[in-house]
Amino acid sequence: MTETFPLRALRIPEGWTIEYNSFDDIPLDHPEAWSLVFKASLFMAKHYRRNVLVDLGWLPDEDPSGGYVLRAFENDFTGKELFRLDTRSDIAAVDALESLLLRITAGDIPQWPTE
Repeated sequence: MTETFPLRALRIPEGWTIEYNSFDDIPLDHPEAWSLVFKASLFMAKHYRRNVLVDLGWLPDEDPSGGYVLRAFENDFTGKELFRLDTRSDIAAVDALESLLLRITAGDIPQWPTE
């Protein structure tokens, strides 16, 4: 039987529409982590008033040598990339995601590359 994992607790400010969330709380060393959880698409949210899409994934898909990639785009994936962060740390990914959502909500739209 396949184990299920809880979603990570995320602080998401008002104004965001969650398109999908499969950002499970699972340690990197769990035996099923790579085949079940670490996918190219983990979390996606859209702020329609700010016209920004935020996406979090693990790249390469299902690859233990990969890492989290957090990106923000103007409008959608075809728009200008406004922000990018690559990290292997789940704590850094969560912190950056929450911070990015707050910044965008406040109207502070990042411009890539960031300082």
